[in-house]
Amino acid sequence: MSPAHRPSARPQQRTRRHDATSGAALCHGNGRRTPPSPAMDARRRQRPRCREVPGPFPHSTALRARSPKEQTSENVASAQRREEKELEYANLLKLYAQYRHVNEWQKHNEQKWLHSALQRKVDAAMLEYLPGAEERRERLRELLEAEETKYFAEMDALEETVQEKHDKMRNKPKY
Repeated sequence: MSPAHRPSARPQQRTRRHDATSGAALCHGNGRRTPPSPAMDARRRQRPRCREVPGPFPHSTALRARSPKEQTSENVASAQRREEKELEYANLLKLYAQYRHVNEWQKHNEQKWLHSALQRKVDAAMLEYLPGAEERRERLRELLEAEETKYFAEMDALEETVQEKHDKMRNKPKY
């Protein structure tokens, strides 16, 4: 037996189906008709319009805009609450941005103040160091001049004359 022809073990469920001609709902199982609901009557009175309209060319269509939904008091109140929340959030963001700006300005200025304080300390230390450096430079300059004069004197004493160099060259063995 195919599954479609097999008898079901469950009792037949009662389902409702809309009757397009009368607008009444049919109850399967007993064949009785129930009166249409008020919402169904309203839908039948206001026939749904097709949003598609034919275009200027074959096989071209356009869509009509949907009609705006009605604003209920609940929707208006929830929209107002949502707008108030958004406004409050925007105000908090503005306040946060303002505090952040102030904080960044303060950090930047603290870094500048710290840098200038350190620069002043370095300048003061350099002013103390420079006079001592000049004295050391003078001492080193004098030592260098003394050493240089001593070196030149030694070189003059050790310097060979031109005649002595020629004699050395002649006496050198040839290979």
